[in-house]
Amino acid sequence: PPDVLNDPTYRAGTRGVAYEGKVYLVANNIPQGRELGVFLHEAGAHIGFDNVLKPSDRQFLADQVRKWAKGKGDAVETVAAKAALEKGGKSNDEIIAYMTEELVNRGVKPTSFRPANTWLRRVVEAFKKVMTKLGLRQDITPQELVDFANGAAHIAIKAPGKTVEGAPRF
Repeated sequence: PPDVLNDPTYRAGTRGVAYEGKVYLVANNIPQGRELGVFLHEAGAHIGFDNVLKPSDRQFLADQVRKWAKGKGDAVETVAAKAALEKGGKSNDEIIAYMTEELVNRGVKPTSFRPANTWLRRVVEAFKKVMTKLGLRQDITPQELVDFANGAAHIAIKAPGKTVEGAPRF
């Protein structure tokens, strides 16, 4: 939309934008095979997480990315976290969004669910698992982060503006 293109934060080459509660993807700027990563960056990590996570929970996730970045070697979470920190700067929300995108682009795909399960059941189970870990401040896995972003994206699409019970929207 024109409002996005006139926004001073828009740059040539931008692949996606979360703007006023909606996601806009610029298909010509997204390399083939990177679509899911960009989508989960915008819909899952930006819009979805904004609807379901408190600032302290987003701080926890960003700190987890920083922890992964201190790793040695070429583990997927280490390499992805270093790239996410470089791209995300100091913004916790951008660090989490880029980490989600980097993990997906490096092969960590959302977990496949059995067709018998409804999307809502999948989302609720993923949230319960991650929120329990967030509440206990335990480490999460790269797969759990991607699954959580996927669930948040589903909520953003299926129920725009809705929040998970007990998690106020900020």
